[in-house]
Amino acid sequence: EHIKILDSVVEHSFQGTPSVIQEKESEKKSLDPLPILPLKDPLDMKTVNYQFRNLIDKIEEIIDENGLRDEEITIRMTGCPNGCARHVLAEIAFVGKAVGKYNMYLGAAFNGTRLGKLYRENIGEEEILRELRVLLARYAKERLDGEHFGDFVIRAGIVKEVTDGTNFHD
Repeated sequence: EHIKILDSVVEHSFQGTPSVIQEKESEKKSLDPLPILPLKDPLDMKTVNYQFRNLIDKIEEIIDENGLRDEEITIRMTGCPNGCARHVLAEIAFVGKAVGKYNMYLGAAFNGTRLGKLYRENIGEEEILRELRVLLARYAKERLDGEHFGDFVIRAGIVKEVTDGTNFHD
């Protein structure tokens, strides 16, 4: 099966909290991002969506290069660490730290039963792509039959498994 990209239209309520007002399935079918603006984000939604789509296009190229087009991998990107976009439940997640800089999380369970773990801090697009080239190539070659990406990065020792909230930051 393919993974669906969800286009999220986000609006800030009068209290300043982001809320998703519309989701629609995109024509692309490879990733599952959910970009949400943080409170007082200096970027407008068009800029965030452009940056996100640009990065997703590049990640899709890496996925294709490794023959993973039909694999299910959840990827989320957000500008807010508060969790509204559920970044800790994505197998690969990016949380904005500054314009163009992200913390990268890996290892959440595909079915949402395990949280991801911080893998790299404050990295830009070039480093994200470099890391994903290596990780996705390893996944394509070393995964077990039916193994999801989040399970693979734990089995391969790339990140430690988060078994409960007390070891999220270990």
